[in-house]
Amino acid sequence: MKSIKQIQKVAALAALVAPLCACAVDVAVIKARQQYPWNNQVDVVYSVSGLDGAHYKATGTITTNGADEVIFKRNIRADGVYTNSWECPAGVSERDVPLSIDLEPILYYDWMIVDLKTGDVEYDNCDVVEATNKFNVAAYKTQKMVFRRVGAGDYTLLIGNSAEGTTTAASGGNGIATATMAKDYYIALFECTVAQYACIMGTSTTSTDMKPQGTVSYSTIRGTDAPDTAVTATSFFGKLNTLVQNATGDSTFYCDLPTESMWQIAAHAEGDPTWWRFYGTGGASETKANLSKYAVVQTGTSASALANAGTKLSNQWGLYDMYGNVWEWCLDATAYVAWNNNTQNNAADMSLTQSPTTVGASRVIRGGSAGSNVALAWARSGSRHRNNGPSDSDWSLGFRVARIVP
Repeated sequence: MKSIKQIQKVAALAALVAPLCACAVDVAVIKARQQYPWNNQVDVVYSVSGLDGAHYKATGTITTNGADEVIFKRNIRADGVYTNSWECPAGVSERDVPLSIDLEPILYYDWMIVDLKTGDVEYDNCDVVEATNKFNVAAYKTQKMVFRRVGAGDYTLLIGNSAEGTTTAASGGNGIATATMAKDYYIALFECTVAQYACIMGTSTTSTDMKPQGTVSYSTIRGTDAPDTAVTATSFFGKLNTLVQNATGDSTFYCDLPTESMWQIAAHAEGDPTWWRFYGTGGASETKANLSKYAVVQTGTSASALANAGTKLSNQWGLYDMYGNVWEWCLDATAYVAWNNNTQNNAADMSLTQSPTTVGASRVIRGGSAGSNVALAWARSGSRHRNNGPSDSDWSLGFRVARIVP
């Protein structure tokens, strides 16, 4: 390849978005030059100012032979000097190459889409009906992962395992608690599938298996047993976070398991305050029939009982399989003392914030599973369960990915 002269410095001024900040946002190229010793790598160094804490995406574009080509994308949250490298193709002449860098604000829309092969992140804004048509397809259960945004605020959580309609604390500790989410968060539309897990772990980028990934322990997917300790680099979450951080330049991107409160808020989806989220007015047979419209329940005793993600109806927020298919790990440790069939009936030891509980040898699991021995009563937003410990692994035990918005 011929050597490249310094690239022509053409910087684009980002348009001000009034709701985000009241200052001028500016980007300027400082230098663009070949790396030494000389090779085909070009370092583009540029400065960004005036962000005022807002989140922007920088896109670098070159023009060769009359055609534009994007050479890098990077998410930026603070003023400063940044460097991105460009691998210049062979055969490029020594003449100057026009370069532009554009900034556009990142707005955290209702839906976040992560490309599990490239690490790129996109955002979309549509209603639930449109989302179910757009996202409940194979691509978003294999090579991509889509998330629903949940707003910050106070949420009413109904806790307990007694009869339908019981909302007082007088019966076995059942009652109502208020959970406070300090920040918005995203939670995956689907339980993590076999294909998505394989893509991140590097075992396969072409898997088409859309059943939820079971047989994974808390320790395996996080790399640590401690709920308040960051995930390790070699774990599922560590690999996912590194992939996105490297692709976007956003060091704040961090996914983990949802806390118990985050899970229950998403499961209930601000529906009617009933113990059975999809409870019918008839007896047990009708209850199962109604629940089965939304949940894969009591279908077998092995992994063959699992169904592809998104086979059943979604809840009001467009989330699938919140009940049934596989139990879902939550971030919290448990210190439960009053158990009945591994179920705790009150929120006395339940974290009602986005910080996980950290005391206890067990970990929270939620949502029930497809297991024939799993009671229908366990497939409810208010039903709390635990496992024996973070190293537990079973075909009916999986997880869902969450991200707190920084």
